[in-house]
This record gives sequence, C-alpha cells and structure tokens, in this order.
Amino acid sequence: MTVTTAGEGGVAEKQGQVWRLQVGPRVHEVISREATVTKREVLWLVDGELVATKTTSEEKVVLTPEEEEGAHLGAIRVIHTAFNAPRRAIWFEGQGASAQALTGLGGVDMEPEAGSPVAVREERMARRPGLYAARHVAGGVMKVVGPVIVAWLIARSAGLLPGLDLNLPRIPLPDIDLPDFPWPDINLPSIPWPDWNAPGWLVWIVGHAKYVVPILIGIAVARSEIRRRQTTAQRREKLRSRDLDQESKERDTP
Repeated sequence: MTVTTAGEGGVAEKQGQVWRLQVGPRVHEVISREATVTKREVLWLVDGELVATKTTSEEKVVLTPEEEEGAHLGAIRVIHTAFNAPRRAIWFEGQGASAQALTGLGGVDMEPEAGSPVAVREERMARRPGLYAARHVAGGVMKVVGPVIVAWLIARSAGLLPGLDLNLPRIPLPDIDLPDFPWPDINLPSIPWPDWNAPGWLVWIVGHAKYVVPILIGIAVARSEIRRRQTTAQRREKLRSRDLDQESKERDTP
C-alpha cells in the first residue's frame, strides 16, 4: 500500500505496512516503511496527527509521544524480523506504558491493514494455531540439536584439514611468592537436612537441563501466543467501544 504523510519537508509517498487500532473515538495508526537499505522509518499517528517517529535498524522499536501533553496516548512497540520485515505493532496505555513497551509485557496488538502481508500471515496462523505452536517448539528443538549437528560436522571434517604445527616461543613468567594469610577457622553448625531422594524423572531433567529447557521455553511461548491471539479480538472490541469523555475530564482537571 502507498501511505502518505505530511511533515515539515512536505508530503512523502512510500510503500509500508500499516496497523490501526481504534480506542473510543480516537484512531491510532502505525506505519513501518523502508527508509534506507538497512533502516526502517516507523511513524505513529493519532487521528491523522503525527505523534512520534523513529528511523532505526533495530528489530524492536518503541515509540512514545514526542510532546509531554501526549503522554496519555500511551506507547507503541513495533517488532520486525531479523531481515527487517514488519511483524507486529502493539499499543500500551496507562502510567507505565513506556516501561511496558520496553519490556513487551501486556499491550494490545494493533490490526494490520487488510490484504497486507502481515494480515495474510495473521489469518493463516489463526486458521492453524497448532502449526504455529509447532514452529515455536521446533525452534526450541533446533537450539538443542543445532549445536550438536555443527559439532559433529566439525569433528567429521577435522581429518580433512591439514595439521598446523606452530612453534610458539615460551615466555618465562616470573615466580612470585605470595604471603600466607592466617584465615580464621570458622566452625559452621551442622544442619540436619531431611533425607530425600528425588524421583528419577526429575534427576533426568536436571541432568539434561541444557537440552530440555529450550524446548520447554518454546512450548510455553507457543501456549502464551495462542492465548493472546484468542483474546485479541475481544480486547480490540472493548477499546473500540470505550467512552473517552470521562478520561478527558480527569486529564483536564488540575
């Protein structure tokens, strides 16, 4: 889609990914578009007025209102892939909106423009949540299996590499006699710990933690994402029907 924004330097037209979220009568709009080969320009508008903008190559971009009187508008977190492709835009509100946006905790996913690549991807994942969850689990498995495969390939190819015999000079290091400090002898009390034998499955998990933990993290992330997506539509609808009159009165009251 071609998005048009007006700034001090005039009007610019570029291709970009657009997200929108209606909060009461206000419409939040986020645009992520290519600025240079390695950087993206992210803009945040409310009712057509530019609130904040940032040009960066970071995967996770946090936007807060540039004007102090716009603090009540919340904060925005935009996520891109490692290849600089846009993925998600999340809106945060309240006193701790900026801190939440930095940590990525909470917030409401903004709705990608219909027909955009991000919207098509969202619809595909909504139709097949099990496949989406399996990808997270597969990612955890690859974190375990990947290094093992690389190590095996290095070991297999080691015999094909020529041996390197480097005669490095020996550096005579000085022999320093440090003084012997008389440390105090402290007798700590003996604590009668209970005699408990861990079950076999727990012993196995602890012994293989470096293999099990990444997979468990992948499962936890997948379950969390599925729950988040199931409630996103409901949260958007609540925000859309919100009455902001009372909020405006409280903000204007000295």
